[in-house]
Amino acid sequence: MRKRKSKSGQIAIVLAFIILALVFLLIMNMDVFLAVRQKVRIQNAGDSAALAAARWQGVTLNLIGDLNLAHLAVACSINPKAPDELNEALESYILNINALQERIAFAGPLIGLRRANELAIRNGSPPDRDMTELVNVSIQTAPIIVPDTPLWENKGLDYAHMIRGAASAGIAAAADNALYFTCNGSGNHILYNYGFYQAVKSRDWCWFCRYFGGHEAAISWLSNFSGWGEIPEPDAFGTLPNSEFFGVHIMPGSVNNFTNDVNANAAQVLSAVAEEYGLSMFINENRIFKSGALARPKDTWFFYNSDQWRTWNEIDPVGHDRFPLLSTVKEEYDVSGASASCRVTGKLVPFSDAETTNTFVWTAAAKPFGRVDAFLGTRRVIDLFSKDGSSFFPQNAPLVLPSFTFARLIPLGGTNAHNQGNPEWMNHVRSHIYLGNIQEGGCKYCLIMKQCVSGFLSTGAEWLSEHPHDEVCAVPGNGPGPDRGTRYAH
Repeated sequence: MRKRKSKSGQIAIVLAFIILALVFLLIMNMDVFLAVRQKVRIQNAGDSAALAAARWQGVTLNLIGDLNLAHLAVACSINPKAPDELNEALESYILNINALQERIAFAGPLIGLRRANELAIRNGSPPDRDMTELVNVSIQTAPIIVPDTPLWENKGLDYAHMIRGAASAGIAAAADNALYFTCNGSGNHILYNYGFYQAVKSRDWCWFCRYFGGHEAAISWLSNFSGWGEIPEPDAFGTLPNSEFFGVHIMPGSVNNFTNDVNANAAQVLSAVAEEYGLSMFINENRIFKSGALARPKDTWFFYNSDQWRTWNEIDPVGHDRFPLLSTVKEEYDVSGASASCRVTGKLVPFSDAETTNTFVWTAAAKPFGRVDAFLGTRRVIDLFSKDGSSFFPQNAPLVLPSFTFARLIPLGGTNAHNQGNPEWMNHVRSHIYLGNIQEGGCKYCLIMKQCVSGFLSTGAEWLSEHPHDEVCAVPGNGPGPDRGTRYAH
């Protein structure tokens, strides 16, 4: 009897251990399941937010382009021989078109901001407190710093109302490439360069060679560093024709900067586009030249900003910071300009430990793309008015036309001013650099500044002195691509 009880007890103990192991395995699997599910949800939140913002950038550009065509149709209808009343009415129509374009450049991207945040919240991303504070600053300062224009009275106040409406659902998708009117995250000092902090953190001493324009200049600065010197105020005011959030980088101007050859080519392109849109009755080469519609210096049109709308230099196959591309970028995709960078976060409470909270962060970027099929064949939006297919850009920035048909996710490095608008960086620029309020903890950028002051930069000078520039800074890395990849890609 004693042996039977002993054997039964052993079996019970083994079963208890098995059950306990199964419970631990179940808990562990639940934690893994919850973590994977939350990461997928946050990734979906970021991707969908970026795509939504980029789609509204495309809608904005298309609306402004439609109105450029409407402007052209009205300008082609102005006839000096017609009654003054008729021509005055047509001139009034053009002013109304310009006023509408000016408003759309602000309203369209802000609709994208609202839509991006709605999708982020729907996918489980909570509002970002720091980003909300930045948005509130924009709401408060807009009536003060955004000037009225002849076509838009109370512009600053109206803009503040627009932002408030866009942010009413909460700011869950932080606009990391925002360009704030009060401070755009940059300035004429190395401390305002986001790349500087990345270079020090990763010990990318070759970055200093590119920044200072040479190997010896970089060694000299790194080895003689003794402090930051006089630090100017950070740059302020973005491009006022655009929204701070997901702006489309357009600018108003006249078309009298076109040369005669490009002007003739522009007339052909515009005629082809107008025919596609069923406007050939109002817009054709004969009417354009006869009316002088493209030579009216007082008319305001909307162009792509040539400082932003270029070929995609960030992934240039021959540049220093090129991506490890296996081939060249398709022409319709090889365009920078309007883009949206959205950062979202998510919280996870593990099943095994209800007192612990993990935070997931995901950043995604997207931009609108398009092309125009004109008489010269399929063209990039920035090459439409070039002569015989050879680009005159950016000397003659092209008119915005309704060319954008889709949005795509893009590498983060391909966005305009990526990370220049993220809350942590903006707080560092506004409160820590210029004001000298270097934080003891909590600000990763302040920690890098303190590391530099402690003598760390001399390490970079020594490394560059021991490694010839041509061997380490101008040669790709050891990646798998045909050129062995590069140091920079994400």
